[in-house]
Amino acid sequence: MTRTVISFLLLSGLFAGVMPVQAENVVVTQAWVRALLPTRTMTAAFLTIENHSEREEKLVGVASGRVKTIEIHGHSHVDGMMRMRQVQSLAVAAGETQALEPGGFHLMLFDVDASLVEGDSLPLILEFESGLQLSIDANVKSVLQE
Repeated sequence: MTRTVISFLLLSGLFAGVMPVQAENVVVTQAWVRALLPTRTMTAAFLTIENHSEREEKLVGVASGRVKTIEIHGHSHVDGMMRMRQVQSLAVAAGETQALEPGGFHLMLFDVDASLVEGDSLPLILEFESGLQLSIDANVKSVLQE
């Protein structure tokens, strides 16, 4: 029943990115996507994952019908330079929270549907190593709103 209500709210778009999405003790909040810049098809998405379970959860994939490829990325300092790199997974320890935010871990979106504009919401499916899948909507925001 709870999943039915959550699915309805997500599909209706009434609370896109505002209402937390929870399943099996994993909660996703503050999901948003940076709006595409003119002539670009690549952008980034950000969110917070709270793990209220007693075991580690590992984000291993993200998908969307409006994006061809989504990768998990992180930043690192190499030879005095900040570099972005793809990571295969992102662990969220039991009882911990992992923020995906500008300058840190984030989702890179490649070949994004060009019709995605500020004010839209982007449906994302987060896939965890445990088999858990969470369907969320991320609000599309202008870079000026960051």
